[in-house]
Amino acid sequence: MRVGNWDCDKIATAESMGFPLAAAVSMRVGKPYVFLRKRQYGLPGEVSVAQVTGYAKANLFMNNVRAGDRIVFVDDVISTGGTLRAVVQAFRHVGAKLVDVIIVFEKTREKERFERELGIAIKTLLRVDVVNGKVVERR
Repeated sequence: MRVGNWDCDKIATAESMGFPLAAAVSMRVGKPYVFLRKRQYGLPGEVSVAQVTGYAKANLFMNNVRAGDRIVFVDDVISTGGTLRAVVQAFRHVGAKLVDVIIVFEKTREKERFERELGIAIKTLLRVDVVNGKVVERR
């Protein structure tokens, strides 16, 4: 199965579990990657956006994404949608175009609501629940 629209300029992810995914995807499709980090570097054009998840509140800092860049966002899990909301806001702020969103684990039952709210399609590879502390596939 081929997942993803790789007609893009960059692969992006947010700190930190998406880092190995973005690096591997970047190597496979031959596109550079960018990370939205929790640390501010103060580089020219750096964009800061608030990230609110079910686990924490923080700022994410984005560098090296410009107006007109076509971005594929990859991440490990979607749960509360907080990270995805933050990165979509950051991309839109600079005028980048989000051409695809690919997330490994769908640990939410709100994916369709997130898609409507953000105006994007979200591709997930595996729907899961946590039952008695264990991750189980949801059918």
